Amino acid sequence: MRDWTKSGGKLVLAGGAQYRKTAGALADLSPVEVNQVTSVKTLASMKAEKTNPIGLTAPFTVSSGTLKAGKVLYSEGAIPLFAVHSVGEGKVLYVAYDLAEEPVASWAGNGRFWSDLLLKAFGSSLNDYKSSSFDRIWPLHDAADMNPALKIPEVSWFALFFGVYALIAGPILFFILRAWRKQSYMWVVVPSLSLLTGIGIFSFGAMQRGEGVLIHQTGFVQLQNDGQAKVNSVTSFFVPSSGDYRLTVKGQGQTQPVLERNRANEIPKIWAFAQSDQTEVQFRDVEFWSTRKVATEQTISDVGSFESNLSYSEGTLKGTVTNKTKFALRDLTIFSGSQLQEIPELAPGASAEVNLPFQPSAQARFGHRQSYAMQALPAHMRSFQNERTREQVMIEMLEMTGRRGNQSEIVRIVGWTNQPVVDAAVQPENAKTDSIALVTSELKVQPSKDGHVYYPTGTFDVTLAGSSVPVVDEGDGYRLEAGDITFDINLSQEGKKLAITNVYLYTWSDDNTTFAKEVYNWKTKAYDLYEKAFNNNVMTGDKAADYVSADGMLRIKFAHQLPDQRHIGIPNVSVEGKVSPL
Repeated sequence: MRDWTKSGGKLVLAGGAQYRKTAGALADLSPVEVNQVTSVKTLASMKAEKTNPIGLTAPFTVSSGTLKAGKVLYSEGAIPLFAVHSVGEGKVLYVAYDLAEEPVASWAGNGRFWSDLLLKAFGSSLNDYKSSSFDRIWPLHDAADMNPALKIPEVSWFALFFGVYALIAGPILFFILRAWRKQSYMWVVVPSLSLLTGIGIFSFGAMQRGEGVLIHQTGFVQLQNDGQAKVNSVTSFFVPSSGDYRLTVKGQGQTQPVLERNRANEIPKIWAFAQSDQTEVQFRDVEFWSTRKVATEQTISDVGSFESNLSYSEGTLKGTVTNKTKFALRDLTIFSGSQLQEIPELAPGASAEVNLPFQPSAQARFGHRQSYAMQALPAHMRSFQNERTREQVMIEMLEMTGRRGNQSEIVRIVGWTNQPVVDAAVQPENAKTDSIALVTSELKVQPSKDGHVYYPTGTFDVTLAGSSVPVVDEGDGYRLEAGDITFDINLSQEGKKLAITNVYLYTWSDDNTTFAKEVYNWKTKAYDLYEKAFNNNVMTGDKAADYVSADGMLRIKFAHQLPDQRHIGIPNVSVEGKVSPL
């Protein structure tokens, strides 16, 4: 459950008198450090629209403690009732009472309250469809087939070879045998020459492949900035002769064999044995000169992280990045949106200077259909015209992990390593190994000395707050008939008070529909025309006081009256301002 949460799961830890038992070994994931059990006389902060408040006729038992991470969503006096924080790619919601406790459990507004609470706690990630992680690593599968040791010779060499063969087998032999008056020997010499040529080609191929197993591993490493990393890998191995083979993957996590499409109708002769510290996969009756593959997902705790000292100043992201990982990295790219900086190599312990120009307005308008992946691929790797490289295939893993929420805008570093990221071995042991892995991490950006900070698109959670008609979720936006749809944009930052200088907004539609826009005024409790709040898609700090709520919420309504369904993309929002501790 710990690994599941860190890889994107949503965990609710409910409290009350038995909190220590129910939380158990997962208590350290909670945003609240519980130190006692107490009771409250009211639950005034728990409200739901069109529903009477909770009536307590007796003290209500809750667990009590102090916030150690994240933010409090609701509290009763100094007691946090609900708090949430991020753990890896997932989130943990702490609740101070037993969910079956009366009278809250049967309160008429309980369903409505929890509907709002979950959206507030987990945001748009509630709408994400989480397919199996093994379904989302097809770039690693495809790249695993591109084993450099199995590279086919150039076509030009084949053409030259067969041209020489045809010349010898045809006119040269003909003229030689005619000169010796032995033309009848052609019936013996030509087939013999063909047989020798075939044996030569086979021998050349066998010599190239060697006598041992050829292991090729492709990997994708997502550093979590706490020394841990989520690692996906595909290990393929090519066998020179038929027989039984055993692949052992060490470490905890999930490992499963990959069935090739052309073998989908066959009964696989595969046995997998999962143990606490390793997984063993046995392949029976493997044909000679064939390949088998195994996919792995692990959480590794001793990988390290990138140490960054970055801040925005005078239109530039400046500072240093230090490689505190165990990987020797090459062809690195630091990027945010359309801006990027390339670094040739970065050894473990080495640092690099960052000088990355940026324009907030340009960042917000960075095209939603621009290739997030190709932005992170160094220029010299994009220029191959005749063939796709492993890097060009594997970089698509970035698209698979950051499509919703425009994660491409967040400052990120991407690099390559030729070190194996998963410990995998094939028996028999006579094997040659080749590895390549894509390593990526978000880079933390600190406020400048005067507190100035810029939060790029993707920093803030954008959620569907409501609609007047049914909508179809398309991942990066919604499709709706004539009517309206409302988005809530949460501009709050954990543990920080943000004084907004500018809010940059970019809205878009796949079918270029022009939507009418309104912005909710939290002071008048009514919607205002978009142009009253934004000028050229920029809201200044003085207007933010009216249109950003006390808890940091910006609410925008979009509407159209066209006869058919139209698409509205999730708005791109970035913010410039100054921060100070709460």
